[in-house]
Amino acid sequence: MGKITIFVVLFLLVGAYLIKTSYDLNYKKDEDRTTFVWEFARWVLQIGGNVKNAVGYMIAMDWFPEGPNNETNSS
Repeated sequence: MGKITIFVVLFLLVGAYLIKTSYDLNYKKDEDRTTFVWEFARWVLQIGGNVKNAVGYMIAMDWFPEGPNNETNSS
C-alpha cells in the first residue's frame, strides 16, 4: 500500500471518529447509524468539492515566470 493511500485511510478514520464523537452517536441504534452514514457521506462530498475548487484554482494560476519575451503589452 502506498503512503498516500495510508494517509487517505487515516484521514477518513479520523474524520469518522470526529463525526461519531461530535454527534455522540451510539452504533447500536439504527437511527444513530443512519445519522453517521449521512453525515460521513456529506463530509466526504464536501471534501470532494473543496478538492475540485482547489484544483480549479491551481489550474487557473500563472505558473510560468515572466521574462522579457513573456511580458504583456500594457498600452
